[in-house]
Amino acid sequence: MDKVPHRLATDFDSAREIFLPGQRAVNASKEEHFTLNDHCTDFVEASRDLSAMLKALAAFEEDPGRRFKIHKRRAAALEEPLNAMSRQMYLLVRISSIKTPIRILNSLFFCRSVGS
Repeated sequence: MDKVPHRLATDFDSAREIFLPGQRAVNASKEEHFTLNDHCTDFVEASRDLSAMLKALAAFEEDPGRRFKIHKRRAAALEEPLNAMSRQMYLLVRISSIKTPIRILNSLFFCRSVGS
């Protein structure tokens, strides 16, 4: 695994340098360890982790258009398991997962209103 920098991010480039190894680790865990069929809740939690990481990265992006695209990636990260889940799998996922898409929509709206 790549080394994650041991310093605080001060701008988008340094935040991205921290984000990329984390993204690779989350994606690897979803592919190798927490498959949707075998570890549904862990797979969803990994997707939520990726969404949270993207949210942190978006905070460093100054361009509203690029920030909007990052928030769209957040939504896509959460849609992946949602679209693939059966009803039984869905019931295993905590109800708190419903709040996250609402927060993403709020972020998307804010980016659109600032960029206009």
